Amino acid sequence: MGNSQGQLKSSRFEAALHTSIEHSLRSHNAAPQPVFSQLYLEKDVKPGVPGVENRVTGDGAMVHHPSQPVIISHNAPQPQQLPSVLSPAQHPQQPSQPPPPPTTDTRDVPVFPGPFPATPVMPYPPGMPTPVTSGGCQEVGFCQAGADIRLTELSDKQIDVQEGFVLVGAKSPYLPENILVAAVDKRFLPDPSTNLALLGFSGNCVGCGEKGFRYFTEFSHHINLKLTTQAKKQKHLKYYVITNKQGHLVRGQAIEWKECRKRNSVPAITSAANGIPASPGSGVKMTRPALIPHKLPSHKSDSMLKDDTSQPPLKKRQRFMSTDESLFPSVRHAHGHRVPLTRPNFVPPPPTATAHDSVFINIAGCKPVILPCHGNMPLFHGNVVDVVVSPLFLDCFKLPQLMPPVLDSLGILGAPNLSVETMALISVQYLGQLGTRVPSREELDAAFLKARQETGPRDRAMQPQPPQFVTVAPAQLPWLAKTAAATSHGRVKVIVPQVSLAEGMNEAMRQISDTHPITKKPLYFVIIHVSRQRGTEFCVVVAGPIQARMLLESRFSIPECFKEISYQIITGKVHLLHTHFKRNSTENVDHDVLLDEFSNALKKNVFLPFNGKKEDKIAENLATSMTPHSVQNTTPEEFKLHPVQIAVAMKVLSQVCAIADSDQLALDLGRFSKVDLLIITAPSLVLHQQTIERVAQSGLLVDLGLEENSTVKAAEKYVMRCDKAPDTQTKFENFVSRVKAYPYTLFVLIQDQAHIDINRHSFGAQPLGLADRYINCQEVLKSANVLTLQVTPTPYVLQTKKSRLPPQNEIYMPTCVNQMTNVPPPEKVYFGLQDYIKTTEWTGRLPLLRYDPAFEQAADTLLEAYPRLYSLIIRTYLLIRQYTSALMSLSGIKGTKQETTTEAYNMLADMVNLPMKNSYGKGCMVLLRIPSIQLALLAHERLRSVRDKLGLQYRFDVLLSSMTTEFSLDDHFLSRLQSWHGRDKTWQPKTYEDLADLPCIMILSGQHTAGETWPKSLRYCDLRLVNCGVLDRTTVEQEIGLVCQYIDIENIHKAVTVCELSEEEDSDTDDTEGEEGEPEASIPTVPGNVPLPGPPALEPIAKSSLLDGDTSHRDTLSSHSQPDMSSKTQSTPMSTLEMHLKAPVDIPLRDPEPSHRIPAMSSVTDPSQVKVEDQTSESSEDKNTFADSPPPVLRIDWKLGTDEDGDEEEDTSGMDMKRLQGTPPVILVSKAAMCVLKPDAHHSADRLTYFNLPATRDTVWVSAVHPSLQPSMSNEMRSLFYRQWMEPKNYHYDYERKVENTTQPHHPRRLLLCGPHQVGKTGAFLHFARVLSRMLIRLQEVEVYDEEEINLEDIASLLLPPPPPPSPSAKWPDFELINQMSFDATVHLGRLSQVSPIHGTNMKPKSTTGAVERPTTSMMMSQYSAHNAFHHCDQCQHYKDIQLPEAQQARTHRFTFTSTMYGEDLEMQFVIPPQQEKHFVFNHSTGQLESMLLPVISEKMQVVSSPQQETNLAHNNNKGYLETMLRTVSTDKGPNAIKTPIFTPTSGRHEHGLINLFHAMGGAKHLHVLVVKQTEMMLYKKQWPNHILLVLPAVANDTGSGAAKFFIKELAYHNLELERNRQQELGVRRQDVWPFILLLDDSCVMWHCHDAGKQEDGKDTLVTLREVIEHVESTPKLSNFSMFGIRQWTSKNYTRSMQQNFSRNHLHNMVFINVDLTQNVQYDQNRYFGEEVDFNMRINSSKFVMCRFNQFSVMMKHINVGGQKEFPIHPKSGKTNQEISPQQFVCAPDSEDMTPLMATPQYLLEKYLSCMSAEKLFPLAVTNPHCPVLVVDYYIDLGPSVTVHYASSKPHSVNSEVSNLRFSGLLLYMVDSFVFAEFLKEFKFMSGAKLCLISPDRNTLRRQVVRLELEEQWRFRLRDEFQTANSPEDKPLFLLTGTHVE
Repeated sequence: MGNSQGQLKSSRFEAALHTSIEHSLRSHNAAPQPVFSQLYLEKDVKPGVPGVENRVTGDGAMVHHPSQPVIISHNAPQPQQLPSVLSPAQHPQQPSQPPPPPTTDTRDVPVFPGPFPATPVMPYPPGMPTPVTSGGCQEVGFCQAGADIRLTELSDKQIDVQEGFVLVGAKSPYLPENILVAAVDKRFLPDPSTNLALLGFSGNCVGCGEKGFRYFTEFSHHINLKLTTQAKKQKHLKYYVITNKQGHLVRGQAIEWKECRKRNSVPAITSAANGIPASPGSGVKMTRPALIPHKLPSHKSDSMLKDDTSQPPLKKRQRFMSTDESLFPSVRHAHGHRVPLTRPNFVPPPPTATAHDSVFINIAGCKPVILPCHGNMPLFHGNVVDVVVSPLFLDCFKLPQLMPPVLDSLGILGAPNLSVETMALISVQYLGQLGTRVPSREELDAAFLKARQETGPRDRAMQPQPPQFVTVAPAQLPWLAKTAAATSHGRVKVIVPQVSLAEGMNEAMRQISDTHPITKKPLYFVIIHVSRQRGTEFCVVVAGPIQARMLLESRFSIPECFKEISYQIITGKVHLLHTHFKRNSTENVDHDVLLDEFSNALKKNVFLPFNGKKEDKIAENLATSMTPHSVQNTTPEEFKLHPVQIAVAMKVLSQVCAIADSDQLALDLGRFSKVDLLIITAPSLVLHQQTIERVAQSGLLVDLGLEENSTVKAAEKYVMRCDKAPDTQTKFENFVSRVKAYPYTLFVLIQDQAHIDINRHSFGAQPLGLADRYINCQEVLKSANVLTLQVTPTPYVLQTKKSRLPPQNEIYMPTCVNQMTNVPPPEKVYFGLQDYIKTTEWTGRLPLLRYDPAFEQAADTLLEAYPRLYSLIIRTYLLIRQYTSALMSLSGIKGTKQETTTEAYNMLADMVNLPMKNSYGKGCMVLLRIPSIQLALLAHERLRSVRDKLGLQYRFDVLLSSMTTEFSLDDHFLSRLQSWHGRDKTWQPKTYEDLADLPCIMILSGQHTAGETWPKSLRYCDLRLVNCGVLDRTTVEQEIGLVCQYIDIENIHKAVTVCELSEEEDSDTDDTEGEEGEPEASIPTVPGNVPLPGPPALEPIAKSSLLDGDTSHRDTLSSHSQPDMSSKTQSTPMSTLEMHLKAPVDIPLRDPEPSHRIPAMSSVTDPSQVKVEDQTSESSEDKNTFADSPPPVLRIDWKLGTDEDGDEEEDTSGMDMKRLQGTPPVILVSKAAMCVLKPDAHHSADRLTYFNLPATRDTVWVSAVHPSLQPSMSNEMRSLFYRQWMEPKNYHYDYERKVENTTQPHHPRRLLLCGPHQVGKTGAFLHFARVLSRMLIRLQEVEVYDEEEINLEDIASLLLPPPPPPSPSAKWPDFELINQMSFDATVHLGRLSQVSPIHGTNMKPKSTTGAVERPTTSMMMSQYSAHNAFHHCDQCQHYKDIQLPEAQQARTHRFTFTSTMYGEDLEMQFVIPPQQEKHFVFNHSTGQLESMLLPVISEKMQVVSSPQQETNLAHNNNKGYLETMLRTVSTDKGPNAIKTPIFTPTSGRHEHGLINLFHAMGGAKHLHVLVVKQTEMMLYKKQWPNHILLVLPAVANDTGSGAAKFFIKELAYHNLELERNRQQELGVRRQDVWPFILLLDDSCVMWHCHDAGKQEDGKDTLVTLREVIEHVESTPKLSNFSMFGIRQWTSKNYTRSMQQNFSRNHLHNMVFINVDLTQNVQYDQNRYFGEEVDFNMRINSSKFVMCRFNQFSVMMKHINVGGQKEFPIHPKSGKTNQEISPQQFVCAPDSEDMTPLMATPQYLLEKYLSCMSAEKLFPLAVTNPHCPVLVVDYYIDLGPSVTVHYASSKPHSVNSEVSNLRFSGLLLYMVDSFVFAEFLKEFKFMSGAKLCLISPDRNTLRRQVVRLELEEQWRFRLRDEFQTANSPEDKPLFLLTGTHVE
């Protein structure tokens, strides 16, 4: 059997020996590797014993000792044992080491070394724990016990400090941005007076609470200081930690240790503001040792790291070092990710170092990037700087579990998941199609999604049949992958190892380090390993220099990039570029030498500043004294709102109203009477000042009543920068105090540029998340009077799954006024990003958005030559050198034009030469965007130095600006601006707009741009140094949005496009083009059908057409307009710049032909130079990214100059000041940005474009399976897309929000206003605050009718007896006195001024007809006003709304009663909510509604008065019912404060009707019934769930207000009888039951009381509706009156209407009706108009007494909706908008010309009578009041020119004397049986009088003629019969007219 353990040792020995020999053969080391010590100096391996380390892998491979070069282990741990080299989140969690704070960041993590034996790689048995390593938690910022001791995390916590101890802050070199908190005995700290401290140390850990540390070395190890120097307390205890006023721990003053020796200060690498590197001369002291780069000797062996012989022995190293790889801590930066630190035996450079010495940089020119894809990654041993592991593709292969609706929206419902082998095959295909582009996770996700969509079923009913490629067998994967890679032209190589991924990686590293000059190295290595044990594992190694560099740099946040740039600048690495150009420059083009020579030649002369020839020079003292001509018009542009800004402000206001109307009750606009605001701007000085000026110019503060004068100083109090300045905190504290002090003021908190600062707030020396501190503080979130408006052009960072913003509260601002309705034609048109992109389609002119291929070619060459330098440093240095060369060439230095590109030369030529063309010295601005402040400082210093040496210091200025720094001008340019603006010497420009027309180069630095407005003189925006690496949509829009602007529509020119011409037309074009100009082919347009502006002239083009080293050459113009096209044109000559850019490695450049050299500066002036030549595309290995359809290419041959250097002498700046203002600026972007903005037309659908870019760097995808954003999506759909698929990163202030289980996931009072850059959002939100204030004032105001009472001339003669003197008894009417008064039939109501006058009154006929505008006035609402549905307050919430369960319990009760007027049984419904059931009586057994409770009249009454009544009560065995009835009759009012039930007929006003009477009633209980139609029941039930609804019968759906009042009165009398019967059984007399009801109009808003004795000035006293009702109910002899009413309020003619407190006349709007007395008098159920006057005339003719209380008045609100006073009349068929005249309302019966109308017959009849009676029916009555028209039983309006006489045919009725009256007409309307022929014969008619008989049908019409014997006195003709224009099914009414005969 043998010894198995011995066999194991033997096998281990053989495997280790074999590996050692192989390695020794390849290595240059003299000594062999220590294989024997590795095998035999460790304890024996006992397989199967838990907890024992296994050193032998499953296949016999040996884990190499870390002293070897970097080797990748052949085995990988299981998923729970993945080492931390992959990502921080994957590190195994040991029991003794808590995990670090959670992070979701997936940035790359560099590999770090392992200076000791590796962790076990053999998987442990299932269920066994992973071996615990020694040392505890090693994370910096945590103690050994795993407790957090960082100041930023402990700032808001309470720490118990032992007596005699104080809190101090320690600084770790590996955590420079934070402070570690500790408790130290203050005896061992310096004494404040002497700065001396006791020797020794005593400290406690504030994290875990461990105490008693007596040695600082021990304590520093416990708190993981990771010291790089001697453990001395004086070096590391830096600050005291104190508690501020808010109770937070903050850093205090420094601990002043007494130093024994002077210590040299080292300049800091980072400044204190925003992580921006400080300049070396800034004087900032470092708080940590200087960072020294770790250099390693380079070698040519294939090992990654030379043996590290400086390491101590293993046993000594294990004393204070753990074998766990987590010993090396990581720094947590502001953006949440961690960067592992290197070993602690040297001081490292910044953790973001990209190009530290790696063996691959010298060999391959790059640092390989490993992209783990699937499977377990092997262990890495060696140098940290050799390779980088990036988790870019790691999440792409994690398929999440999605819900079926989501899968269906993605189109993959029913599609199987992709197998690992399929995804690997797709990945290989994707890498093969990449070309030279950089891999993107979004593109790979899209490829996986598309593949999965293709596998889904086409028909849902069919079962999916997986295609063949979905079921790829693992054994087939290697050769399928190699087949897919074969089409990549060698860019992708597939490696299939036999053992593990480690073997394949070693092979890839070997090939990368191969220095064979002929071998073409692949850009990507795909390593695929297939095994039965571990399945399919694969990863990608990126070896392309450009691709690896971009992936490496993209993993850093922007602050980390700035740190890296600062590090390389301070360490002098930029000098490599200077040396490169100096070494490769010829003698004649050395810039420094030429500048010195030129400067010496100038002596004391400079170039002429302006107004002259560009080459003229003058003495410097003369240039200083030159002053420009004063500008005549110096008036600043007034603040003017565009129509689109006004429309958007109203849209925001509408959304605020929607918030107030929502069910959440989050905003009660009715309680606010004033608006206050605070505007928070980004931390930009320019934007802050710009906003202050906008507020001052707008006059907003005066309109809001906040300030008396609108000045800049006053506006400063309301605009706040989002920074840590003391005045900022003071402004916000004042704002919060005002919020608390004024609860009835609505405060609007506006955050401009809300996308800039989205970090969570944290305290410290450099606090983050200041915006979070302000807008998300509890005072703002919980205050009901604060409205937050966030304004941003890029809202994507705020639109996530955890967003605080409700989706419905997002308002999008359009870019063009044509998108809005009802606005005038625009004066300006917006030119934005999409318009810039459209200009790339131009072929006849250079696009306004382009890139510089010559610059990109040179930059790529330098990037390959210097891989250690950061790419932004190389690009910045190259660009500044080209600017320098252009300035030197423009100054006349020969031989320098070839050092620059045409784009740079063109920009600077315009800037330098334009001031020479005017006497003002005006010119254009060139904006140069450099994000890094360090590089911006270098560029600013260099350009100013070059300018001064060239003598151009008076021609243009060079300015430097950032968000936190102000720009400063030279004195002569400042005086020039002061002269232009007409300002004094103290004026200083503070905004960029103040620099208008100043010739200058503006260098703008900083991480963000803050939306500042730039002057119109900005002509060029150079963005080539932005977006050259990682792109996201926010950054692209933010940078290009700098120069978006409105341009005058008259300055827009048509864009000219080159047409395709045949060869025959070519020659003709050359001959005729000079006469007829360029042919037009197409005109690109912007939104609103406005053509795009074209540049004023064909601009010079780049001389270099080489693009990314492609084999295809392009001519000059096509490189700009069609950069994707290939043409067989001859290349440009090799410039001196190209020769200088030769890299140390051989990069061949093409040989030029001098005959086709293109100069850098010219204009096309000779049409013969323009010709069209055929284009033949040339096959290329990599097609360019801008491939469009290949049109013919416009080629331009430039005339060469005569000088030897090829410099042209003619002035070709080509732009004057007029053209400067005509077109938008030109934008230059990087090639990477251009590829995204303008992709080729044939690109794949998965290709990364502008629309599917990642939204922002601050969010991540929720899932790897997600759709792509489509360009056709609207703004709302795009918002929903981001909200569904994006989530914030862990440093986002929305990250910790819990939205799953909350009832209110969003903040209801937060809005978002977003729109493109520079579209006018500031003006929009300023105007919003203004209109919001006006609306609040309007909400407190109400438009009421202010109509003067009419027909008051002879009112005194009708008041009989004369008015009594004022007395207390005059408060109520005396029935006898009122009964003695004559009824005043005169209509005094102003709104009835156009009705027919009534004979016998002082009403006079009018000749005018038609609608008359009713006058209104604004009145402030009071606390006793009635309200509509939009009113919300805490007091009346229970009155209007109830909970949903209670609303669903509202019962509908149907009852039927017989109507004599309709002749049938009609069904009505009561909808009664549960809380209103107390007003009704229900049957106890059946629950059926019996009656509505009514109170009694008498004050005191006997409840039960007879034994019989007691017996009747005993029959009801329900005790509760009895008690209820007794309680009901025991009081005179019942359960309510008033007796009279209120009925409000309403229609079409469920929202606007004044139905909320809670405040009008003073909160008193009352019975209020809404009378609605069946068709509107649900609307009212939803809007007023707690109100009683009386639903009219179906026959009333199309009727007017007369029917509603008819049914109310019928129901009231029916209920009165029921209540009398019921209460009579309870002992109540029938006459004691309350007989009155109140008909209240739904527009009554407020009530007033006028006391003539006290209110002589005519002012009213405001009273409640309850007081009015109670006063009327207290009238003596109440039951004798039939009706009560009050007058309508008016501010006019008080003295006439107040002659008596009471009068007997018409009653309107608010009427008390005694339904008992008036039971036989009904409203006309068919009437639409005048039903009140008609009812009043009937009441008076029936001898009933009505009374009006003149001391009370009611205000009627003007409501322009509902009420159904007017109905639309249109044909029943045909065009609905056809105009119908009143003559068409009536026509002859059975006429073929009749047009049936959509209106009821009664409505058509009333409209016809009021409009056409004077003309058609009663011509003799027109303006003839002495001969009126007799109307019987009905008052009908016949128009204002026809006087009527009312006569009643009812028995016992009262009619006036008519014996001496002759009538001009007779109207018989629906006559009933009371009208007889004898009755009509009592009246006399004049000759020719007209008769009009109206009946419901023709038969009735004829019967009435016979019954009334009309043919005796009236002549009828067949043509005198008419009908209303209704179809037969609508039952038209019929009219018969006749003429009276004597």
